[in-house]
Amino acid sequence: MARNRFRGDADIVAQITQFTITGAGTAGDFVTTTINRKDIPATVPAAPTVTTVAAAVAAALAASDVEEFTEAVWTSVGDTVYGTAATPGKPFGPPTVAVTGTVTVGAVTTPTASAGPNHWDTPENWTLNAVPVSTNDVDLIDCAVDILWG
Repeated sequence: MARNRFRGDADIVAQITQFTITGAGTAGDFVTTTINRKDIPATVPAAPTVTTVAAAVAAALAASDVEEFTEAVWTSVGDTVYGTAATPGKPFGPPTVAVTGTVTVGAVTTPTASAGPNHWDTPENWTLNAVPVSTNDVDLIDCAVDILWG
């Protein structure tokens, strides 16, 4: 068996999660973002466009003091809402998005996953440059880095 030793020295990468407003809906509709059963609703503004709805959702998320949402910095660009890890290397979410009314939303995606020295699932943390598999002997001795995620 190959010995795979955890080093905990991978580069830190900030998670980015996003979703797109695909239909503006009607003023007064709601877009509710949920993380860990905690909801943040955003009201669709008057004379909505996909851009103004995305901005309203991002503003509601950014204004929240709910811990799950403060772990990300929420912004919007055009029709897309972005959550970027407030602490690079520390994952957040994942969020789900639900709507009330005629507004429509695309799937939530994470084009950039959280990674870093505290992630079991970051290949660069391992001497074999791969996450351990069943044929590896795993060595966690003398590592000063805690494994917290993945």
